[in-house]
Amino acid sequence: MGDGVMAEADPRVGPGRERRAGPPLPGEHGAWATLVACLALGGALALQSGGSLLLALGAGLAAIDLFMLREALYQGFRPIRARNPRQRAAAAAAAAHARRWAGGELLLLVVLGLALILATGQWWLAGVGVAALGFLALFVALRHSRKEHTFGAEVVGFTGVAAACPVTYLLAASVQGDLAQLPGAPWPGGLLVEAALLWVLLAAYFVGPVFYVRMKVAQQRERPQGLGERLRLGLGTGSYALLVAALLAWAGGPLGLGPWPLLAYLPALAKNLVGIVRVRLPLNLIRIGLTEVGLAFLYAVGLYLGLAA
Repeated sequence: MGDGVMAEADPRVGPGRERRAGPPLPGEHGAWATLVACLALGGALALQSGGSLLLALGAGLAAIDLFMLREALYQGFRPIRARNPRQRAAAAAAAAHARRWAGGELLLLVVLGLALILATGQWWLAGVGVAALGFLALFVALRHSRKEHTFGAEVVGFTGVAAACPVTYLLAASVQGDLAQLPGAPWPGGLLVEAALLWVLLAAYFVGPVFYVRMKVAQQRERPQGLGERLRLGLGTGSYALLVAALLAWAGGPLGLGPWPLLAYLPALAKNLVGIVRVRLPLNLIRIGLTEVGLAFLYAVGLYLGLAA
């Protein structure tokens, strides 16, 4: 959905003069929207059920720090391909700056993780942290080989970011007692099953834009003229969008979430289906990204209404 906002080394900027004032920040609109929507939803559900605001904020801070750490590692360990000596020096200085930020962010993540574990006794957080760092190492390796935007990598990435919601929810709700015994849903399994369902429904939604953006890029490249060509390019997007709609209909019926999640998804479903036959050239990724931000928060509201009812 986009590259980091730190500028590439400018050939007119000498070593030591490039912009290095702040931390490397991810520039993906869709990923930021996913993270913030998931954290807000997890915190809101926890508070609605009597959870701790302080723990929700702590989990949110740790998740944001982890997200920023990913970009710092990306920029700190990416290969330097510039041949001009001044450009190489500037790129090396920028990479060193990013590595310093990565060290600080990693330290903050460890401190936050230990504080949350000691405050709550939820040692499963250590496993979550180890898994998250493992995913970071994988994505840095993919970035190094320029494969971070492959379909599989993006699906895994959005699925991982979606996990911020159930983790925040469970951690903030842990002040009420043993998580395995806490009620949280009308079906067997209580809070733990509800958190797992929440992750599935969020991940299913946030993978959708991966299909949509790839379809739009293909439309830009192939410039389809007839309806048949457009339907061919949009087959994956349309099929997946309808599959998510069916999943939400099932969640609203047998699982008792009501109509809200599906109703909140309908604008995204319409966007996907209309986007198959409506081709706008040239491609405007900023407009697409901002649209996804609004739709993500609308969907989060729908899930909240379904689960909090």
